[in-house]
Amino acid sequence: MVLPLPSTITSTKPSPVKSAAMADWQGKPSAMTWRCQSAAGTTAGRSSRRRARIAGILTISAERETSGRIEDSSWRARRAQPGRKAREAGVESRTRAPEIKEMYMLRALIWTAALSVTAGLFASENGLPVAHTGAFGEMTCAASGCHRPEPLNTGKSAKVSIEVGPYVPGATQPVVVSIDSRSGNRWGFQLTARRADDTTLPAGTFEAVNQFAAVRCPDGRFGPCNAGEVEYVTHTSVGTAPGGQPGVKMFFFNWTPPDSDVGEVVFAAAALAADGDRGTNSDITATTMTTSRYAPSNMPTISAGGVVSAAAVQRTGQTIASKQIISIFGSNLNAPDAAIEVGTADFDELGLIPDTLGRLSFVFTVPGDPMSYLGRMLYVSDTQANLQVPDLPSGATTAMVQPVINRQGGSSEVRGNQIQVDVRPYSPGLFTFGSTGVGAPAAVNGSTGQIVAPSSAGIAGSVLAKPGDVILLYGTGFGATMPAFEAGRLADQAADLSQTVTVEIGGMAAEVLYAGAAPNYAGLEQFNIKVPDLPVGEHDIIIRSSTFATQAGVKLSVGP
Repeated sequence: MVLPLPSTITSTKPSPVKSAAMADWQGKPSAMTWRCQSAAGTTAGRSSRRRARIAGILTISAERETSGRIEDSSWRARRAQPGRKAREAGVESRTRAPEIKEMYMLRALIWTAALSVTAGLFASENGLPVAHTGAFGEMTCAASGCHRPEPLNTGKSAKVSIEVGPYVPGATQPVVVSIDSRSGNRWGFQLTARRADDTTLPAGTFEAVNQFAAVRCPDGRFGPCNAGEVEYVTHTSVGTAPGGQPGVKMFFFNWTPPDSDVGEVVFAAAALAADGDRGTNSDITATTMTTSRYAPSNMPTISAGGVVSAAAVQRTGQTIASKQIISIFGSNLNAPDAAIEVGTADFDELGLIPDTLGRLSFVFTVPGDPMSYLGRMLYVSDTQANLQVPDLPSGATTAMVQPVINRQGGSSEVRGNQIQVDVRPYSPGLFTFGSTGVGAPAAVNGSTGQIVAPSSAGIAGSVLAKPGDVILLYGTGFGATMPAFEAGRLADQAADLSQTVTVEIGGMAAEVLYAGAAPNYAGLEQFNIKVPDLPVGEHDIIIRSSTFATQAGVKLSVGP
């Protein structure tokens, strides 16, 4: 698995604000990225551009700006704020706080995280005209002229995403459309759903849940529409929310799928981040598509042996530990070729990493314990999820893990298979540049902030370690810290491991300057060590305590 490395380093014990562990884990990407692949093969690379970061957390960056260049589509890091609290009001503005430099936040995209491309929408406060989603043979407003795209080279961009789960026939579920743009202060969208086997046919019906979105029929009238008519959901004049701060605008409504299995349902949406001048020029537009599958035959499924350490993926005899970062491999965990990554706006009311991402949760149960425990979600694609193990009862030796979509959603809830895993107090692993947990460790020079890696890693600007250097290593699953942090809580200070550890490089003891929680991370441990007097070459790194040792095959390259 992989790790984005920081730009600011401390060579001894880190402070809560400046430390090696501050490379914006959930927001702006760091300068370097690594490919992540599962044991079965590459999980990156299905879309036009994907990036892999710590714990195999992938980011699909498929946004095309009006300047024509590709740029990361994620939100900038900001301090944890309670997210999604305004859903009952119907619209939420995720205001973008000033970037917190060096904040390391877990990256992990939304249930449908689809492609965002320059398109056009409608210069209309009421969402009309309909049939301008840019899909199913419909034009966009760029083509019709009702919106003229932002001129090139302005640096402005927008992204739209659709959050919808697999469907149970006839079972209503909520749908969320999110528009992400640093440039907009007035918002709009239009969405429709069609059968994949015949995109001229509608797929279910929509229902407005507040005054910010409305259902429209093909002739523009308000719903309900006639049987067999295609339906659209659009913003209303109230929903355009003039004067809002740049950020993310969310629209909520309900979808009732057909009463029987009709195969895949395709959703298409166009969105607008306008400048608020009520004109047709210089507005930022985007389109997206995603699918919803028939749930009973597309249940989320964990593969046999698919629950592994996010750091030591191929280690034999896998176990898990409370608060450890793990990867779960399977199928139907997300919409096809889509990915969701957590953002600070997704944090819950207590400021914790959420226990549901998009529509997916992982439920942990322990034999003899009537309670159930929810993992803290970091990332999910259709075949892989990354999460932090919840605080399991002390003394637990086994647990059952089950994926659940639309948890507590009544008839729309879909539960997958259960996998038994062994539980231990420790399950330590070091993150590496390789996706299999062997090879060069994810390391940073403590003085210069340069990445420490051999030239074979292909990382620009990387350097070799030298005797006497202080380097920083990263891992997960090393057990409790003092003070302790509950699962899902970002560490707000340095905290030593409860277990004393030793570090050996090439069979020689290395001085340990700090071993503990990485501030502003959840589930990540940081080790600041001094490289002993070693000859040039590759040397095995092992971190040990009286009860555990890290995986074999991690090798530090030492130069002259």
